[in-house]
Amino acid sequence: MEALHDIVLRPPVRNTFDFIRPLLQTLVFIFSYGITRIYVAICAVLSVISLKVLMMFLVVSILTFILFYVPHRHRSIVAHRKDPKKLWPRKKTTEMPFYVLLVCGSGGHTTEMIKMVERSIRSEGPHSHRRWAVGYGDDLSYKRVMDFERRLNSRFTSRNLRAGTYDIMFFHRSRAVHQSWWTTPFTVYDCTNDVFDILTTPAPNPTITEFKMPGVVVTDGPGTGLVFIVCVYLMKFFGLVHEDSMKCVFVESWARVNSLSFSGTLIKHLQLADVFVIQHRPLRRRNPRQTYTGNMVVMPTIPSVPTE
Repeated sequence: MEALHDIVLRPPVRNTFDFIRPLLQTLVFIFSYGITRIYVAICAVLSVISLKVLMMFLVVSILTFILFYVPHRHRSIVAHRKDPKKLWPRKKTTEMPFYVLLVCGSGGHTTEMIKMVERSIRSEGPHSHRRWAVGYGDDLSYKRVMDFERRLNSRFTSRNLRAGTYDIMFFHRSRAVHQSWWTTPFTVYDCTNDVFDILTTPAPNPTITEFKMPGVVVTDGPGTGLVFIVCVYLMKFFGLVHEDSMKCVFVESWARVNSLSFSGTLIKHLQLADVFVIQHRPLRRRNPRQTYTGNMVVMPTIPSVPTE
């Protein structure tokens, strides 16, 4: 019994590891749970702060782009424009390639464009090229353009002159008559793709090697003409082409006597066109800063070949 009593009452012998075990358990708990929670909490706080900083940076960048860069680029583009009176009329023929893009609307717009070209065209030899942009399905405009080109070539050839080359490319209309405004963005998207293809496709004229894009873009009022001018403006805005290239000429339709068209109003107030032509005096009195012409001529020169 004495031996058993000694065994029961004798305190257990503790070694060094027994004192370290609680400390190790505490450290394991801290590293396995505490540190992870702290790390997650820190990451969450930093994520929220980073998101706020990123949002502030984006807002400041967008505001800076809209309030400072956009007006600066617009002033730069407008400042590079030259007075049309110094550019036209051209009194002498030149060996420099002349590549013009003519945007045709349906019906009367195409007729007006053909009349303007017919009354102002000169013999540029093999160095000139005309690209006609016609809407898909507009068979009447296509026929009128083809008839005009055949008549023009016959008239020039009979006098041993050259009318230059031409081609025709097609685009989807930006908005059809009575089309819903809800579906207009989709058609404008298709139209914009076609417009960029028309602008960037090189002219099939071997003499035009340096001027891959049109030097002049002319439109006389159709809604798609606004898309052409906006696309040219964006190419200049983002530096894809030089500000001095691809001059845009907007001629308000002959039918607009007392008020500007919707396209003309936007182009006028946003200063998108290099040259803005109004064809009636009453309308010019309401818009005194716009260029005025009394006839259907874009480049007011005397044709080198009679129109008759």
